[in-house]
Amino acid sequence: MTAKKEGATVGRDTVMTPEVVEKLEKAFTNSFTDAQACLYVGIDKKTLYNYCEKNPSFSTKKEVLKRTPDLKAKMNILDALNSKDPIVNLPTSKWWAERKIKDEFSLRTEQTGKDGGAIEANLTFSQKEIRRKADEMRGIKEKEEKTEPL
Repeated sequence: MTAKKEGATVGRDTVMTPEVVEKLEKAFTNSFTDAQACLYVGIDKKTLYNYCEKNPSFSTKKEVLKRTPDLKAKMNILDALNSKDPIVNLPTSKWWAERKIKDEFSLRTEQTGKDGGAIEANLTFSQKEIRRKADEMRGIKEKEEKTEPL
């Protein structure tokens, strides 16, 4: 009888053990990218993608876990906003307002030219400066062309 008929599995053992899956979840909780998480646990990205394809619920969980740091940061900001300590509350409130109520509190400034028009830039270069820069660039090109690919 063949191994398949006897109920034995054929092929390599899976690298996606419960320990590997747990380490991946930890990595995704820390906002690792797929590539970083795979490097962290020592698997190929293709292995992760194949696993996600066979386990759609893990794929969904992975994306949710990646948002964990965002949620923690938001909770910390909200805790600071609600703090009774003005040393904590005031700078956090200012930071929040600059980002969430931009039309009133944004630090963005707009630069305009005369009478609100475009800013004019008058740049002049001498022929000597232009030649020097062109020669510099050609020197770099020549060096790149002489280098043989690996």
